[in-house]
Amino acid sequence: MTDLDKILLVAIVSSLICIFSLKLIYTFLYSRYQIMEINSPDSNISTSKIEEIIQNLKTYLKATDLNIEYANKDSYQRIYQMLNKRQKTIQIPKWFMPSVGYELDYIIASIWYNVKLYQKDKYIKKFNFISVIMPLFLSIIYYLFVFLSFLLYLINYFIFTNPVDLIANPIMNFLISYPIIQIICITSFLVLLINIFYVNRLKSILEAKFEIEIIAFVDQYCTSYKHDISAARVYSNNIQRINLKIFRFNSKTSNMKFLGPFTFL
Repeated sequence: MTDLDKILLVAIVSSLICIFSLKLIYTFLYSRYQIMEINSPDSNISTSKIEEIIQNLKTYLKATDLNIEYANKDSYQRIYQMLNKRQKTIQIPKWFMPSVGYELDYIIASIWYNVKLYQKDKYIKKFNFISVIMPLFLSIIYYLFVFLSFLLYLINYFIFTNPVDLIANPIMNFLISYPIIQIICITSFLVLLINIFYVNRLKSILEAKFEIEIIAFVDQYCTSYKHDISAARVYSNNIQRINLKIFRFNSKTSNMKFLGPFTFL
């Protein structure tokens, strides 16, 4: 193994440690967040009132062709996972919140985001590409080439121990002489790392867009809950991370802290 091979191997192992450490740090930060209870005259909200708000919101957003299902399941889903375009359905899991404001903020934001995604809103499409599709693509590339890199090292170390055999195999000779696989692996990791921190800068823009577009609806249809929703909005804006992907051992919403509708746990 050449010095370059050793350096690249160390770099790949370090990248894996970095990703694991980030998840560990995010889990620690998540454990420290405190969900403050909103002082409200309403300790809960009826199912019929929620259904009325959902129907009014569908009309307000001009999305009457979409079917919205709320509280049919209790497994956590990130906001971008709720829309089924083929079935024209938005499925929002039930999430028991400490205050009505959080629940309404969660429901309204989930519907708004997915309706905008369904209607191909330019900013939401861009946001979804940068914060969801790009990291997924980079992660697939990264983990695939991590596997190929380790496989290449193992083949080189255990099979092609004789340099003559290595030279006789042009493909292996090329891959070992020119570490393209390792470079792609490290490059995809660096771009993924930049993306993880960059998308957090988009959160304040997304929150502001949501509030501007939804304020008239809240004034007209959620008069009794304006204070609650406003307090929930302040809480959501104080969470400054979009990607807070933690170690999750149980995906039931009853075991999850609500950190605003636009934070991906």
